[in-house]
Amino acid sequence: AHLLGLVIIAHAHGTHGIRRLVDAGHDEIEHCSWLDHTDGVEYDADCAASMRARGIRVCRTIAGFERWPLEELGPEHRAWDAFAPLRAMAECGIDLVAGTDAGIDQTGFGGLRLTLETMVGLGGLSHGQAFHAATRGAARALGIERIAGSLEPGRSADLIAVTGDPRHDIRHLRDVRFVMARGRVIRGHTQ
Repeated sequence: AHLLGLVIIAHAHGTHGIRRLVDAGHDEIEHCSWLDHTDGVEYDADCAASMRARGIRVCRTIAGFERWPLEELGPEHRAWDAFAPLRAMAECGIDLVAGTDAGIDQTGFGGLRLTLETMVGLGGLSHGQAFHAATRGAARALGIERIAGSLEPGRSADLIAVTGDPRHDIRHLRDVRFVMARGRVIRGHTQ
């Protein structure tokens, strides 16, 4: 696939499978849950360091049943331990991509906002890191960073307007006032 200029992305929950994907030279791993054979967590710091060094991205794919508003999250939350691998990967410096796993049980489309809040509250990302994971990071993962993911001349005019800066408080994404896709107003109006 790389000889044809294609990106290689695979799904892996188990640590053994994650190691194999890293050794095989995949570009991105979906889920990357670091589970052992009993569904316990088996985070491999050496493997994670190798992922960072090789530029392997991770999309944790936070499903609907594991997303919460930021105000409900923190070390006392019942899911804190389940997100330890995400916190470790963020601390390690692995390039993280925001993903919702939409389409599976209890996970409809439109849950990205809560995914980002969960990435901050349980995943240990800063507000800016979570925002980047959904914009530039996601565009780079999809191979469309030359046309999307940031507001620059010559790029697709895909943007939203909110009441504050989500790079400083991801909760500003709760109040979307304007949506433009490919230069066409979808919601709101221009003046």
